[in-house]
Parts: sequence; C-alpha cells; structure tokens
Amino acid sequence: MADSQLAQIIAIYATGQIGAYFATAATAVFMYEWMLTFDREVDLFWRRKVTVSSILFLVNRYLPFVVILIFAPWQNPPTTGKRCAAQYYIGDALEILQYVPWAVFSALRAYVLSSKGWPVATLVFLLSLAPVGVNYATMAYATTVVDPLLGCEVILKLPDTVTREIFPIVSRVSLLLSDLLVLAITCYYVL
Repeated sequence: MADSQLAQIIAIYATGQIGAYFATAATAVFMYEWMLTFDREVDLFWRRKVTVSSILFLVNRYLPFVVILIFAPWQNPPTTGKRCAAQYYIGDALEILQYVPWAVFSALRAYVLSSKGWPVATLVFLLSLAPVGVNYATMAYATTVVDPLLGCEVILKLPDTVTREIFPIVSRVSLLLSDLLVLAITCYYVL
C-alpha cells in the first residue's frame, strides 16, 4: 500500500472520528436535557388522558431518541450485509419520520392562526412533508455495502445532479416556503 493511500485512509478515518465526537457531544446534550425535563414530562403527559397533542409531543420527543440509539457512534458498526442494510433502512426511515410531527405542528399552527383555514393548513402540511418524499425516494436508490475499513457504507444509484442539486433544492425550498407561510400567517393574524 502506497504512503499516499495510507494517508488518505487515515484522513478519512480521522474525519469520521471527529464526526463521532460531535455526535457523542450532541447526544450528551440531548440526554442531559431529557433527564432535566423527564419529571415534568411524566406529570404533564404520562399521567393524563391521551390526546393528539400528547401523542405529538411523545413522538417528537422519543423518535430522535430511537434514532440516536440506532446511529450511536460508540457502538460497533455492522459487519454483515444484512445488518448493514437493516441499520441503514430502519434508521433512515425513522430519521425521515421525524419530519412528520414537525409538519403536523406547523400545519396546526397555520390552522389555528388562520381562523381554522383548512386550505392554508393543508398547504403548509404538504410543503413541510416534501423532505419526507425526497428522502424516501433517495432510499429507494440506495445500496449498502460493508467496507472492511469504514464499516457500513451507502451507495446511491442516482446521478450526482439529482442527489446534490435537485433533491436538496426541492427539500429546502419547500421547507422554506412552509416556514415563510407560517410566519406570514403569524404576522398577519397576531400583529
């Protein structure tokens, strides 16, 4: 193995290690906040009647927790193709689902502030869900492989222009429009 190849492998591994450190730090902050507010969560949500808002809160609270556990940087990476694929598809599906409670919350806010206007709330909801469709479409073109050095890797069978330009633009612009719509509704009806 040439020195340049070895240096490149070390650089890739070091970058991954730095990413793992940041992920661990973010996980620590998440867990700290979760422990600080757990008693209030029990009082406000667990001991009361189940409502749509309590379900929305609990999904928004525990879905990231499950995603963190699946992609925890301190666990051993999958060593077989089936485990690699399972971790990727299950983890990514749950990670993408995190957009749904956010979309519901934005739509409810638009609905309430616009004097119960369903068309506006539906538009906000659909715009907020565009990243879900984009990311699930990306998953349909993904293949997982186990690299002996890097572990589980994902290979996308899409042109770079689609994955680096079209999908991100559709995803970001729709979220931006949704947020701007909610902001405009808030300013119009509150101010």
